[in-house]
Amino acid sequence: MDGSWWGVISLEDQINERQWTDGEQEALRVAAGVMGMAVQHRRIQRQIQQLYEAEHQARKLAEGLTASAASLNASLQTDAVLDHILSHLAELLPHDAANIMLVEEGQAKVHRLYGYSQEEMHLPVMHQALAVHQSPWLERAASTRHPVIVSDAQAESGANGNGALKWIRSFCVIPVVHSDRVIGFINLHSTHAGTYHAGQVEIMEAFADQAALALQNAWLYEQSQENARQIAMLNQISRAAIGASSLVEMLEIFVNGLGDVFHMDGAYLTLWDEAHQRPIPMASSSDPDRAYSRTAIIPNENTLTASVLEAGHLLAVEDAEKSPYISPRIAMQFNEKSLLGLPLIVGGKKLGALILGYHQAHHFRREELALAEQAANQIALAVAKEQLLEMEKTRTHQLMRANNFISLLNHIATRVESAGTLNDVLSMLGSDLLTMGLRCMVALRNSNPELLVEYYTYEQDLPALLEGYNPAIGEYIRLIMDREQLVKKVLNERKPFFIRNMLDLAEDGLAMCPSDLAAALFYQAGLTADTRLFLMPLVVKEQAVGVLAIWGEDVLEDDLSVLSTFASQTAAAIHNARLYEEIQRLASTDDLTGLLNHRGLFERGRDEVERALRFGRPLSAIMMDIDYFKKFNDLYSHIVGNEILVMLGQRCRQSVRDLDMVARYGGDEICILLIEGDAVTAVRVAERIRRSVADTPFECSAGQTQVTVSLGVATMNPTGDSLEQLIERADRALNHAKRQGRNRVVVR
Repeated sequence: MDGSWWGVISLEDQINERQWTDGEQEALRVAAGVMGMAVQHRRIQRQIQQLYEAEHQARKLAEGLTASAASLNASLQTDAVLDHILSHLAELLPHDAANIMLVEEGQAKVHRLYGYSQEEMHLPVMHQALAVHQSPWLERAASTRHPVIVSDAQAESGANGNGALKWIRSFCVIPVVHSDRVIGFINLHSTHAGTYHAGQVEIMEAFADQAALALQNAWLYEQSQENARQIAMLNQISRAAIGASSLVEMLEIFVNGLGDVFHMDGAYLTLWDEAHQRPIPMASSSDPDRAYSRTAIIPNENTLTASVLEAGHLLAVEDAEKSPYISPRIAMQFNEKSLLGLPLIVGGKKLGALILGYHQAHHFRREELALAEQAANQIALAVAKEQLLEMEKTRTHQLMRANNFISLLNHIATRVESAGTLNDVLSMLGSDLLTMGLRCMVALRNSNPELLVEYYTYEQDLPALLEGYNPAIGEYIRLIMDREQLVKKVLNERKPFFIRNMLDLAEDGLAMCPSDLAAALFYQAGLTADTRLFLMPLVVKEQAVGVLAIWGEDVLEDDLSVLSTFASQTAAAIHNARLYEEIQRLASTDDLTGLLNHRGLFERGRDEVERALRFGRPLSAIMMDIDYFKKFNDLYSHIVGNEILVMLGQRCRQSVRDLDMVARYGGDEICILLIEGDAVTAVRVAERIRRSVADTPFECSAGQTQVTVSLGVATMNPTGDSLEQLIERADRALNHAKRQGRNRVVVR
């Protein structure tokens, strides 16, 4: 109690105890009142002083909060805001050490601290994320949204279990809350007990609100800056990708650039094979060897590409090994913990998928998903555009190729149609196709139903290739077309067939050949694993007369219609050539004997005379007739005489080579031209014929009949003879043989 007030009360007591006069008593009461007023005045002054001091303190705190608010909101960089928070704490709340923790996905991690020793700053709690629910103080502050104050840390069980932080006697945990969400904590530590009390809560919460607002503004600004950066980079990547020269290069530009946009560990792009219902790995980030494109996909295996395309929207996979959207084999192969799959779909068409991967568990924020969808949309449009361009290029190339192909084939067909003989037709066909990189084989039916190979495109002549092998192999190869079942099917159905792998067909057809010969034939025929084959029937008047085989690496199944038309033109040319040869044969062939007639002898013989003169080669003629043939006809009839002439012609053909000419010159006269035959050879051949006729009777309708022949031989003069002169000299020799007694050979 104030001593002055005590003195006033004592004075009043003395007045009451003593007997005073009225004047004295009044004077004493006045004095006591004056003294009380003085005491009251001093008391009021002290209260006013206390109010002044409280107002000053409040003003100071208000100014501090105002200054901190201005400072905190002066920057839009998170690091700067955190630094400002720590610097203003010292002005508002007492502490010896402080730290700021930020919360992300339920994990609190220290981002700023000061006032701790070097040992304390290296504690795991200062660097590792801590689950909020693992700390009772953080959990209480987060759940109540109010500061948690521990006035005596020593008395609180579990408040400070770390030996390095035993110096902390009191502390407080201030939650930083924005939009009812705890985004961080401010932790203040003091060496004195009772440093923090309930009277400071209002200041703590006000400062925390300012910090929350500043942090949120900084994050929004940084996020907007990051979004702008990502969008700019994505647009830049898109422009670069669209300018790529191929679809593969474009996809590689995308995946290699997306790493900087999303800060992920891996990016993958797949295309979708609708026909086989499977993804086609195309491009992967950091894949210079393009190994990803060779990744094996097991049929019906669960893939993220198939999953997102089936869902029609993005799928976020936080644990790939436990996801139903991807098989464990693929998840283990790529080592990504978290995956984000985005479908590439344009106009309802499934194009493929964009897959982003993270080695560590990753929670995909809403902003990330929105930007990833934007990236996927841009990639999908680019892929669709590139595929359209590729299709257009392919279509244009196919049209140009088809036009060129048709033009070349028409040119070949025109040339082939103008050729004369069958040999000319086939030779021209093969040589012209070879200029297009195509090879061919022609097998035709003659008088018998068997197919005989009439022409083939090889690097060397087939007989030369077969030398040293069993002659039966040559016959086998010559008839192989007739034995091949597919060839029979072509003939029977009169339909063309396309074989994607000719090598397999050839291996089956040549299975009976020695392996070294088969390998040589494959090489000579230009067969590779990429060789494709067309087998086409050669149809004339609804009849399949043969097969045309055309093969090469450049033929496509789409060429079927063009080549079928070409085969029809070729069949017509072959038919015309055969007709021409038949007409020529009839015009130059004797109807009775089948030998050359007078015209045929002179048409072909003049060419041989010219060749012999040009190259200085010998040429001989033999003239022959049957002795006393008129009497023979008179005796046996002309019918039997004709039989004798036919059989005599056959014996002559058997006595000479295929290249030599045997002609019925007139009546019973036969003329033989021996190509490159000298006088000695001619005499030997003539003598062989004479003996054959004289020693072996003819079997005819009149029974065994014996005749003889006389022969005259002449050899072309080296200085030059015409065919007429050569035959005339041989005819004079024949006449001389008759005059000498017949059945003999005479040389002129």
